[in-house]
Amino acid sequence: SPFWFVWLIVLPFLALTPRNRPILKCLTPKVKGNTLKLFAVGLGIGLGTNLLCAVIAMLHGDIRLGFVSFLPIGFLLVFVSMLIQSGAEELIYRIWIQQRLMRRYGSPVFAVLVTNLLFALVHGANPGAGIIPFLSLFALGLLCSALVIYLDSPWAAFAVHTGWNFCQNILLG
Repeated sequence: SPFWFVWLIVLPFLALTPRNRPILKCLTPKVKGNTLKLFAVGLGIGLGTNLLCAVIAMLHGDIRLGFVSFLPIGFLLVFVSMLIQSGAEELIYRIWIQQRLMRRYGSPVFAVLVTNLLFALVHGANPGAGIIPFLSLFALGLLCSALVIYLDSPWAAFAVHTGWNFCQNILLG
């Protein structure tokens, strides 16, 4: 997966460049918001918001849901893969870009808007891209940004993003 590459390149880069070391420190469990409780809450938010959208679409008649199969080991492996992928995106957008913009321009609002506009635009190449998915991704990014800024919890942002992607791509197909 190319997302392993992100982890293997970005983390050493942050560690080796003095101006980026504070950004790297926000990933440790020493940060007050990086708790298993907030991680679990983040997973619940990511899964729940996506499931809510699916239920509304199902009730509206836009989609039909059905059960295919469940393989516990495969389920766990795919979940870990989603955590690596979603975490890599959060590492780039909310941890690195957003933090650098906040430090450079001193404006959290500017940093959040630019970061999430970029996040949503980059996903514009995804299948089914359009205005509604764009707005959905922008809103997801705003939520993740808020978790990082207000709760001081990159782990919760990783979890929301993971829960969202896992629900959308694996649970709902």
